[in-house]
Amino acid sequence: MLSSLAPRLSAIAPVTSIAIYTPDADTWQTLVKATRQLGKLTQREPQAEQLIRLSTARLAGYNAALRQQAARKGQSPLPLLMVQFMDDRHVRIFGDNSLFQAVIERMGIDNAWQGDTNAWGFALVGIEALARYPDATLVIVDPLPAGVEAQLEKSGLWQQMPSVQHGHLLRLPPVWSFGALPSAQRFAREMTSALNAQGAH
Repeated sequence: MLSSLAPRLSAIAPVTSIAIYTPDADTWQTLVKATRQLGKLTQREPQAEQLIRLSTARLAGYNAALRQQAARKGQSPLPLLMVQFMDDRHVRIFGDNSLFQAVIERMGIDNAWQGDTNAWGFALVGIEALARYPDATLVIVDPLPAGVEAQLEKSGLWQQMPSVQHGHLLRLPPVWSFGALPSAQRFAREMTSALNAQGAH
């Protein structure tokens, strides 16, 4: 979205644009490739490899922890619907080609949303679309736009959502949904923490 600045920035220093979210690509492998490109450009290749190893190991660890919890409970985590609110009636819902999808795949969790997504891995839908997934856990990634939380509390449509009524609802602190491996680590950590807290109750 900032590519139009490249000509002006090129007058100051060399400019390189690295595409992270591209259709029909394995998002995780694209993130790894981008990390290696940045490592080479900044002459920090060992640090880039360390970040890749650490990210891969941490997600594998979260996967193992969730499997252990599932074995104790005798059930796997419900499929997820991962959203960010745009207003009180519309959400971005994340699926194929998104950072969030790449993370939960490595954590062994299914995404309930199998609909189309754009080049950045999300679709814009009305909240009524969420009602079609009564057996999913709804994951809301903060922040909510100003006033939305109060409007949802008064919304009959929202209060009748199966995920809301059944308590299949998780709220995560802000995570940059268009980030790279550090954002992936943060999302995985916050998701695991929220699922563990839900399991404890």
